[in-house]
Amino acid sequence: MSSIGVDSSRVISTQETALIFPMVTPAQITANQNNYNPGTGTAFRLKAESSREITGWVSAVDGKILILTNVGTQNIKLKDNSTSSLEPNRFDLPGDFTITPSGGISLIYDTISLRWRAFSIK
Repeated sequence: MSSIGVDSSRVISTQETALIFPMVTPAQITANQNNYNPGTGTAFRLKAESSREITGWVSAVDGKILILTNVGTQNIKLKDNSTSSLEPNRFDLPGDFTITPSGGISLIYDTISLRWRAFSIK
């Protein structure tokens, strides 16, 4: 029997259950993005017509997960703590991170630091 539960600390536990996130494919990125807001979702298929930068992602609730995959042929760079985006939309990464074609990154939102933090990188 499969089950999933969320305890009081908002930890998801699974037993023989796969988490499924529908993929969202926003419009191609044609300019650098500050406070990027491609719509609602968790898993995003991103592409750009040339190398582009994202300085922040519209903030969310504590623990919100973003899974970003580059399905294009150009690099997409996430800028670390860029002042071009509002403080609660910024990334807190070890440095700027480039999502190469076919690459990806998973982020989680931390409301204490008001930043998106990486927890998985491909």
